[in-house]
Amino acid sequence: MYSADHNNDVIALIDSSRTNLSKVVYQFSAAGLESPGMFKAHDTYYFIASHKTAYLSNNDVMYSASNLSGPWSVQSYVAPFGTRTWNSQNTHELTIKGTESEFTMFMGDRWVYPDLPNSTYVWLP
Repeated sequence: MYSADHNNDVIALIDSSRTNLSKVVYQFSAAGLESPGMFKAHDTYYFIASHKTAYLSNNDVMYSASNLSGPWSVQSYVAPFGTRTWNSQNTHELTIKGTESEFTMFMGDRWVYPDLPNSTYVWLP
């Protein structure tokens, strides 16, 4: 998964050497998104991305599908609208498997612009 060509997010397969793309599986065209992340819970894939707002937080969006090639759901929001994804931008999703259950943790950058060295992270299940 990567973001390119004016931030059109792409899901692709790589070759056995892990150095080249072998097939584009799906492209979120004209979405204008960056900072893509994806995880799978049960039989559903979730794709999370941020709007292009540089270091300013925004309402990150999420799509879901049962297959990587789609169809993908209509865009929804990761966090309650207006919270600007808890004042962060998507960085990573970490699935934690316990002995009885599992959950996925949202991990976001909380940029402090222009004082970037004082930026922090937001981790929420």
